[in-house]
Amino acid sequence: LAVTSLHLRPAAASALVGAAATVEISETTGLQVAHVAEGEAVVCYMDVGVQLVGYCAGLLAAGVSLVVDRRLQLFANTGPGSVAVAGLDANAAIACYSAQFLDGHCRYLSISPVALSAGSPAAFAGRAGDLAMAAL
Repeated sequence: LAVTSLHLRPAAASALVGAAATVEISETTGLQVAHVAEGEAVVCYMDVGVQLVGYCAGLLAAGVSLVVDRRLQLFANTGPGSVAVAGLDANAAIACYSAQFLDGHCRYLSISPVALSAGSPAAFAGRAGDLAMAAL
């Protein structure tokens, strides 16, 4: 999976597309991206190529390119499902995920310049299906 930077300027008539940034080499699904600060976002996805593992990583804009860093394992071996992420501010996001036949979970993500870290999972009852989130 490759993610390409896209910079839209309100007064400009065109967008600049930068070099691709590789997020994951394996087969992925459920790619979700949330803005957290100027030039910074969090991307969460499921790696379904080898095992069913969910990850989040930081995305930093560097000119017209993206830098992928601070990868964090969100969950492991839950079966097919979905993942969603919403940015709260420059230091926090919430990532939720669900498996096909299991309860859903949400985790608070702390964002620092050197690491992503996740709080304990908070479960919600019932099969969640496709998840969608928005910051309030």
